[in-house]
Amino acid sequence: MSAVTRVDPVAFHASRRGDKLACIDLESGRSWSYSELNRDVNAAAGWLTAQLGPASGARVATLARNRVFLLILHLAYAFVPIGFVLLGLSSLGLISPSAGIHAWTGGTVGTMTLAVMTRASLGHTGHALTASIWTQAIYAAVLVAAVSRICAALEPQWSNSLLHLAAFTWAAAFLGFGAVYGPILLRPRRA
Repeated sequence: MSAVTRVDPVAFHASRRGDKLACIDLESGRSWSYSELNRDVNAAAGWLTAQLGPASGARVATLARNRVFLLILHLAYAFVPIGFVLLGLSSLGLISPSAGIHAWTGGTVGTMTLAVMTRASLGHTGHALTASIWTQAIYAAVLVAAVSRICAALEPQWSNSLLHLAAFTWAAAFLGFGAVYGPILLRPRRA
């Protein structure tokens, strides 16, 4: 069995950058140096370990840049456990199995597909990795489509309206991708 090397990026930067500015809470204005951030992260990790137990193996946080591209991936992934819960309820005969299936397909696969396509399109064409208002509208449309489709399976009396909403927003999301990203993908890569 090979040993696994774990890198603690907060401790790494604290050891090299110490008192330099690490982050700022824009709402409160509070700032942390790398050393202060390392101290507070270790305190939070200690508290979580005390609450969850040292052998829980639970992963509770991600250290990453705060971007819409990361948020949409997390939202897409959230449909995975939702799908399991819905399929579990359907196995008890409480709801239609299509609710769980659509959580996985429309929620996870559809949202993840658009998230990766938008991010990769910008990166591979040399554009800034910024989610424009149009990109955010694409994400909103696919999320509305997924939730509408799931709800159509859960609420039969509203299924006709919800299915139309799901179909319209699904089409808007993918056609929106074509309209916004088609021109970007057809032009030469930026330098």
